[in-house]
Amino acid sequence: TDGGATFVDVVVGPTATTAWTFVDPASHTGSFSYIVRVKENTAGAGAQTTRAVTIDTTAPLPTAPISTISADSGVADFRTTDLDGTLVLSGPVSGNLFPDERVQITKDGTNFFDVTLNADRTTWTFTDTSSRTTQGSTTYSTRVIDTAGNTGTLVTQVVTFDTTAPVITASSRSTISRGRIPSVRWQRTPPTD
Repeated sequence: TDGGATFVDVVVGPTATTAWTFVDPASHTGSFSYIVRVKENTAGAGAQTTRAVTIDTTAPLPTAPISTISADSGVADFRTTDLDGTLVLSGPVSGNLFPDERVQITKDGTNFFDVTLNADRTTWTFTDTSSRTTQGSTTYSTRVIDTAGNTGTLVTQVVTFDTTAPVITASSRSTISRGRIPSVRWQRTPPTD
């Protein structure tokens, strides 16, 4: 890593002579290059091979919020009656993605999956083929990640799967007196999650 001034031996094997490993004890920042060569004990060195390396610790800036789901029961209220096991989620990318950045989604916080970006990489779509088949809720989260493994801000959205019809109850309070009409008051009770 010093431009070819100093070379150290690598570890060949352990089971074959067609592969080698090297653990660099030094700490690097920015960009630099490794130079590899083959050298016999009693002869000169062979041709050198160079590999450029970039140390990248900068997190991506764009985010990718969830803006729509398939079969949404309201105007972007993220409630659905769709319990067929397939849910399509989509949204915008808030910022310009670098070529080495991509959008991922998770619903367990551990397993992340790449989404499908449109041609200009400003919107995305993902089909969850294992969404709920029973009532309840699922928390989906999206992130932007680069090839170095740096991750941006995690954006979370709860989706409620609900097929319970709203309960409407009627309560009447009437006082019948001469010359008056009884009044009836209706009250709608929203469903609970």
